[in-house]
Amino acid sequence: MTEKFLHGELTDGIIRCFYKVYNKLGYGFLEKVYENALKIELEKLGFIPYPINPKHPFHPRHPRSIIIL
Repeated sequence: MTEKFLHGELTDGIIRCFYKVYNKLGYGFLEKVYENALKIELEKLGFIPYPINPKHPFHPRHPRSIIIL
């Protein structure tokens, strides 16, 4: 059974990036290493990272915006 999800393609891209980073690096690194590697992979797919700053409201300007904590 194939189901169509609202953001299936977007979700698939994010999950593929996660697995690409994990398969390349393996386990045992600090979280920041994985965060930086995932950010690079997401940028390669056209995602635009927006750092969160609590003093300023978040206003995405692009449909492929992703929040980086």
